[in-house]
Amino acid sequence: LVGDSPSASMLTPSTVKQLISSKGADPDAAFRVLPSSFVPPQARRVLVEHLEREHAAKPEEDLKLTLSHAELAALIGTGLADDVVHEFGKCDKIRLRRCEAHGKSINLHTDFHRRTMQVPLNGDDEYDGGKLVYVNKYGLHWPRRAAGSATVHDNTILHGVSELKAGVRYSLFLQEE
Repeated sequence: LVGDSPSASMLTPSTVKQLISSKGADPDAAFRVLPSSFVPPQARRVLVEHLEREHAAKPEEDLKLTLSHAELAALIGTGLADDVVHEFGKCDKIRLRRCEAHGKSINLHTDFHRRTMQVPLNGDDEYDGGKLVYVNKYGLHWPRRAAGSATVHDNTILHGVSELKAGVRYSLFLQEE
């Protein structure tokens, strides 16, 4: 990925089509964005604090923690955990992620998991780079990712993350195998 905005990587429609085809993605694939009120500030704060405690014990630049539904409920409350999982639907895996892998990106790809929901626990204005991009026949889409919002996509859409230049990204992931 080059740059962090639509103007940074202007691609022609034929280039977009070739890129999607080369990665085995669906040109008609879409994603959806849930509002920033989806996961409230107190719950995000608790999850970030949990990640920071785990990071202190196990310092990694890209820390990924798998949680059970019960562990998520213990952290943010049963009602909210149930609401998050219900909004997503069938959920086989819950993960928290703390990433400060500066200088690294996630190349464009399609997922192995059937569906993914990603909830940013901090806003994309709190770190430099690390922007999510989706690619379909309409071009590049860089959704604004306010803290507590969510993006949901399936394994047919091409997507990636631009280079993280500074700061830390905190996320909650739900995945369907």
